[in-house]
Amino acid sequence: PPISRYIFHFSAIIPFLNSRRLFIIPMMVWLSLSSCWAQFSDHEFKKLPEELGLNNTTVTSIVQDKRGFLWFGTWVGLYRYDGHTAKLYKIQANNPNALQSNKISTLMVTKSGELYIGTLVGGAYKYRYDYDDFISLANERNNALRSSIWSLHEDKYNHIWAGTEMGIAVLDETTQKFTNKGEIIVTVNN
Repeated sequence: PPISRYIFHFSAIIPFLNSRRLFIIPMMVWLSLSSCWAQFSDHEFKKLPEELGLNNTTVTSIVQDKRGFLWFGTWVGLYRYDGHTAKLYKIQANNPNALQSNKISTLMVTKSGELYIGTLVGGAYKYRYDYDDFISLANERNNALRSSIWSLHEDKYNHIWAGTEMGIAVLDETTQKFTNKGEIIVTVNN
């Protein structure tokens, strides 16, 4: 086919494009700019000082509590960072209110502001702000909380669910009572 045939068809389309061009071009510009604006945020990231020691270990979890502290769970212990200095919590011989494992697997801050810590092999702990120490959540009735804790989650009823190597344990934060996995009843509401 001759080229003039293509030119004729193209020229027939140009008036149609001109009528839509006033709408399409500004719309394309707006869409491209709006996706660029979404990439900007007010968040500022700073590299933490090397003196903290976090660059030499695996960080397994990070949370920020209601007091503004950043908590870093690592394989060498638990770090509390206040924006200037860091404190390392780790095993202390003959101290029942210290962590019994340096391998922190999970961290969680509850709606009420409590910090819970899960460790590998050492069990689950709650941090006591007033005493700057920890209490073990394990008791004679619940051996699951003495094992490795893989995850912690707070539900809408303030129950803390702990996924452990021995199953699931549930703590009612308001009563501080545990439910073993055999007593758990799960209800699904649609």
